[in-house]
Amino acid sequence: MIKQSLSEVQEFLELKRIAIVGVSQNPEHLSRSLMKSLTDEGIEVLPVNPNAEMIDDMKCYASVGDIEPLPDAAIVTLKKERFRGVVDQCINAGITNVWLYGVTGPKSIDEDLQNYCLEHNLNLVAGYCPFMFLENAEGIHKFHGFLWKLIGLYPKK
Repeated sequence: MIKQSLSEVQEFLELKRIAIVGVSQNPEHLSRSLMKSLTDEGIEVLPVNPNAEMIDDMKCYASVGDIEPLPDAAIVTLKKERFRGVVDQCINAGITNVWLYGVTGPKSIDEDLQNYCLEHNLNLVAGYCPFMFLENAEGIHKFHGFLWKLIGLYPKK
């Protein structure tokens, strides 16, 4: 299992073009909040959902490989059983920064998948909720980050 550093997380969130794979058509879904929060942070967000042409007036892509020019990174918000397929899409497209969404840190991401990502030279953020690290995060997200710091699960510098 990887040991995530805070600098790796911060470097990821400094990237300027990020695809979010699994953006829901449901406006109440967490992926839509993430899309808005990243946009508010000045990041160009590229939604990926093969079942939508547009989401929040943004062009939606069927897969990360369809985005031209390629994004700097991809955040995967799908169910864990679909992570490997998206990781393969990222590898094939040449996207080297991948964040596999979770709420319990690297232990929530299959260790074989983590190793696979590292073997393919991906800069991986595994199992964290991006909201914990965003300046404009609110309410429960700030509390989540605070709680993780308190119990020692927040990534160290």
